[in-house]
Amino acid sequence: MIFPTLSVAIYILWRSRKIRAEFFHNLAVCLWISANSVWMVTEFLGIDKEYKKYAVFIFLTGIVLLFIYYLFFFKKDRQKEEQYAMQVSN
Repeated sequence: MIFPTLSVAIYILWRSRKIRAEFFHNLAVCLWISANSVWMVTEFLGIDKEYKKYAVFIFLTGIVLLFIYYLFFFKKDRQKEEQYAMQVSN
């Protein structure tokens, strides 16, 4: 179930690449699915102590990406949306 789920997530990521907010969030989702996959496989194979640190790193990378988006891009994107809404309503 890992490959179909990750494939759909990557497809959605690719389709949303032109909208920055969607791209960042979908990239984080792809990373979280990957991290969950690493975590599950290592537990299944019984090698969890050695490789769980990689899953944690992938999880944290997704969280950091969202922090970067909200710290640097969210306000700009929100202002663009508001300006566009003002233009459309006039």
